[in-house]
Amino acid sequence: MLDLKQLRYFLAIVEEKTILSAAKRLHMSQPPLSQQLRTMEEDLGVSLFYRKGRKLVITEAGKALYQHAYQMIKLLEAAEAEVKEIGSGEKGKLRVGVNTLSDIDLPYILKEYEKNFPNITYNIHQNESSQLIHLLELREIDAALIRLPFSADNMETVTLQEEPFYYITNVPISSHGTIALEDIVHQPLILPSTRSLGLYEMIVQSFTSIGLTPYIKAECSDTVLLANLVEQGFASSIVPHSALQVFKHKDVQQLEIENMNNASYGIVWKKDFYLPKTTREFIRLVTEHFKVGFPEMD
Repeated sequence: MLDLKQLRYFLAIVEEKTILSAAKRLHMSQPPLSQQLRTMEEDLGVSLFYRKGRKLVITEAGKALYQHAYQMIKLLEAAEAEVKEIGSGEKGKLRVGVNTLSDIDLPYILKEYEKNFPNITYNIHQNESSQLIHLLELREIDAALIRLPFSADNMETVTLQEEPFYYITNVPISSHGTIALEDIVHQPLILPSTRSLGLYEMIVQSFTSIGLTPYIKAECSDTVLLANLVEQGFASSIVPHSALQVFKHKDVQQLEIENMNNASYGIVWKKDFYLPKTTREFIRLVTEHFKVGFPEMD
């Protein structure tokens, strides 16, 4: 079977038309190159050249090999060049995930990121935090902005921000901008997450910790649909502060919940796996954006 070194030798012979000139081009002596050519012809069982005076003339079989060898070498050279560009961060793909309630700052971050890496392409997945963790496990994305907490010992996590929860309703309430869990425990709620996920469990735990059981009428991770349902009076909701943007033009009340722990979100990636420079720089920019410590990375 031919190897890449032999193909490079063969190309040089074809293009230089003599063993001596090809050997000089390859910075080697003539006898070893002549032996390599004989070995190639013996392995293939065909003649690749015939002599015409001092020149070597390529045969039909040699022409067929030349076409394939030339393409293979050029593809290899292109691959080497692209890998070096990717390694230097000049080119590549940023593969990230973002939770449906954690994407408010992403457009600003990516705009800043693109200033330093204008040739990067993007693969952005928006999904529930549990699904994003699954994509990290499968190595289909390299990092994700998700809601905390979550349970996964094989993930690195940086908490980016904490924020209060708000009660959103279209039912008129006389209040000075805040409300307590006790005041909404009997109101039908549509939660912006699904059962067993961090945000859902955190909201429920806030009620149960003070001996209350909330009336959960529905679960909905689509924030646009959730906002429409709340505005139409289907149910009220509890969302973190960053999700208030989806209610910006809705006819609803927004009241901060005074006796509920803050929500938090962060950026996560898989431990003990190589992160492309594109991803490492994204994580650096995200942590700088939220003014938290950049983690040590190899």
